[in-house]
Amino acid sequence: FRHEDLWKQLEEARSREIPFIHAASGGTVEMDPHPVGISLDLAEAEDGSLLLMSMFHRDHVPITGQEIHPFGSPATGVYCYPEDDAETPLNITLAPLQEPLPARVASAILGVEPIVVPPFDRSAFLARVYPALSRAVEIVSRRPELLPKHGTPRLGLTIQKSGTHTLELSFAWNYKLDTGYTVRVPALLHEYMPEPVLRLPDDERRIAQSVAHLLEMHIPRGVTLPLHKAWIDGHEAASFIERTLPMLEQLTHDVELNIPTTLPDFHAASTPPEVRIRAQDSTEGDWLDLGIELVVDGKTVPVAELIRALSRNEPYVYLEDGTYFPSALPELERLHTLLEESRLLNDTPAGKYRVNRFQMDFWNELEGLGIVEAQESEWLTCARRLQNITTLPESEVPEGFAATLRPYQHEGYSWLSFLHEHGLGGILADDMGLGKTVQALAMLLRIHGNHSAPNPSLIIAPTSVAANWVHECARFAPELRVVLIAETDRKAKSTLAERIAGFDLVISTYTLLRIDEQSYTSRTWEAVIFDEAQFLKNHHTKGYRAARLLAAHARHALTGTPLENNLMELWSILSIVAPGLLGHPSHFQNMYRTPIETERDATSLAKLRNRIRPLVLRRTKDQVVQDLPAKSEQIIELELNDSHRHVYDLHLQQERRRVLGLLDHYEDHRISILQSLTKLRQLSLAPSLIDENQYSSIPSTKLEALGEQLQEIVEEGHTALVFSQFTRFLALVRIRLEELGIPYLYLDGKTRNRSALLEKFATGTIPVFLISLKAGGFGLNLAEADYCYLLDPWWNPAVEQQAIDRVHRIGQTRPVMVYRLVAKNTIEEKVLELSGRKAKLIASVLDSESASDTAITAADIRQLFGMDTA
Repeated sequence: FRHEDLWKQLEEARSREIPFIHAASGGTVEMDPHPVGISLDLAEAEDGSLLLMSMFHRDHVPITGQEIHPFGSPATGVYCYPEDDAETPLNITLAPLQEPLPARVASAILGVEPIVVPPFDRSAFLARVYPALSRAVEIVSRRPELLPKHGTPRLGLTIQKSGTHTLELSFAWNYKLDTGYTVRVPALLHEYMPEPVLRLPDDERRIAQSVAHLLEMHIPRGVTLPLHKAWIDGHEAASFIERTLPMLEQLTHDVELNIPTTLPDFHAASTPPEVRIRAQDSTEGDWLDLGIELVVDGKTVPVAELIRALSRNEPYVYLEDGTYFPSALPELERLHTLLEESRLLNDTPAGKYRVNRFQMDFWNELEGLGIVEAQESEWLTCARRLQNITTLPESEVPEGFAATLRPYQHEGYSWLSFLHEHGLGGILADDMGLGKTVQALAMLLRIHGNHSAPNPSLIIAPTSVAANWVHECARFAPELRVVLIAETDRKAKSTLAERIAGFDLVISTYTLLRIDEQSYTSRTWEAVIFDEAQFLKNHHTKGYRAARLLAAHARHALTGTPLENNLMELWSILSIVAPGLLGHPSHFQNMYRTPIETERDATSLAKLRNRIRPLVLRRTKDQVVQDLPAKSEQIIELELNDSHRHVYDLHLQQERRRVLGLLDHYEDHRISILQSLTKLRQLSLAPSLIDENQYSSIPSTKLEALGEQLQEIVEEGHTALVFSQFTRFLALVRIRLEELGIPYLYLDGKTRNRSALLEKFATGTIPVFLISLKAGGFGLNLAEADYCYLLDPWWNPAVEQQAIDRVHRIGQTRPVMVYRLVAKNTIEEKVLELSGRKAKLIASVLDSESASDTAITAADIRQLFGMDTA
């Protein structure tokens, strides 16, 4: 029976004397109209447990001698029968309940055995279970002191100082009883309650909501009041005392404050903060430790408070005595950025700061903030001078130097000398052909004049140009005692130390440095010069490691292309000549390479250029050489002949489909994709390069055009350099020149008599010089030529520029013509576009243009294969 109306109907039936009968004959059923009540009797056992036993009653008089059972869901009545009635069937009495009893409550409380609450659960039971249970069923006790008392709640808030700028807030519910006694109910219910009190959840919720909006700026979002405890510090603590506490004091009806300790006295600083930084020599030679102090209102405090506030984006910095000042000052934010950048780049633990002595721009940036004290020292003087090369002292050219330096060369020589004098290394990155060799030799003669240096200097160069250094030394600095190391220790059957004894200058190669690393790195050199330093652009190689380990007073790099493909190449060279300048590779990747190359971040680009400027000197021919003849660059577009076009298009479709299937896993298939690119580049030159047997009869459009060009210029008395990356195509060019009767010279990576070839070309009797791009990118002075042909474009513009600079350099007296032969509607046109983007990266970092995206991505590959339009 589920409806209360049942009892009205039963009562009406009884009043009409309708008989109630038993399902089994013989028993009686009577209706008692007096409602039955249910209570729980609360008692206490000897061990302190609470006992709850259900009890039926009429008008609070217990019903005895009856078996009583509720029925219905919820229960709305009971049926009773005598406990000792042995008659069958039983005589049953029906009676309504005073209040319906939910089924889950009935199943929990109605039983023969009492409910036992252990002593350790009493507080939780009285605080959490008792209020809900008492709303469902009456709870009585023969010992009234066991029952929770009724009272009025107030939120108790204890505020005390927990640290220099920290406040501890403790919450509790304070119930004021009718007797005047206040019971404190801790916020965490498992804590001991000194006296049971009937909680009023609705009142507690109302009070908590009224206080929550005052504390929302101090309590973490999503946390429900009241907490057991909370801690606030700094700006939050000051704001709490100055703004929130007065408002809480007005809520006397709902909030009871307890402040047992003196709270901090927060007050704004009367003067702007001043930062004092002192640079002190570190135990590590390349570092300066930074001692940083903060001065506010005449008091000196550690800078840790400032850094902590800035790191947390806190609006104010708080000192121990309660003084505070705003942290959102541009000068302080910039200081924090500089210090954190220095810490990350220099891999310094948190809270400690040091600056690498190569980071010349760092101190100037600090001084530029206007809040940092200036300090004079030799290092700082050097840093300031290097920020502007025109302030460097001009070094006199040493006696015995057999060359007249041009003004920009004298400037470069002075710059190298100044760096070396202060134990600093750098990159001389002048354009090809501006005389980097002569500037370096002048510095070396200055160091070793009169043979006074305690240690010899070392020049590391590519194998093909090492002998040229010996020649240049004899020409410009004959005083120097020079030795060329051309063999390994093992092959020479003597140690390096034995072979260099008594010499001022040792010339060796990257190959020998790698093989005999221990011999070179186990001694100290006066100066180390890396010629064509782009050989060190990969910091994962053994050659790079050996170069990094060379011990010297200073190390210098000579290269016209300090970066060719990406900024990590520049990092590699600088990490050798100026270790620590750009920090760890991963930090450099995050702080500079990714923002500049991928995100085109102009701010990061400006920071990088400013950082490297003191230690990288670069002049272009346009800037410093006014008497260099004009250079004209032109792209000659060639339409492939029909048979050549047919073969190219056929393979283009095949390679395009092949590469399309690999692009989803680009990094895993880079080699395969590059093989397809190479195949199409070769097809643009000559079909026979990919299949000599099948395509030997198909003429090469580019070969025919080159032959016509060379015939014409040779007849007019000109000489030309012809460059290609593919030696097999140069072999085809050789055959064509022989067919045309045009004399030529040939040089690639296997050529051993380079010097003899250069001398022969200098006579002017041979009009054409065929050179592989890789072998001819350095160490050649071919100003005798006035025409330059690039047969196959590549996306490394630095390599092409090196080739052009073999011709367009000091010593050239005639205008230079540069021709790039490009097959129309082939991959070569796409390569030219990509090459232009790479050229922008080089210019943006070393010169003054904006950053440009240069990383070769899967999207670039799609464009190279024409998939964007397929």
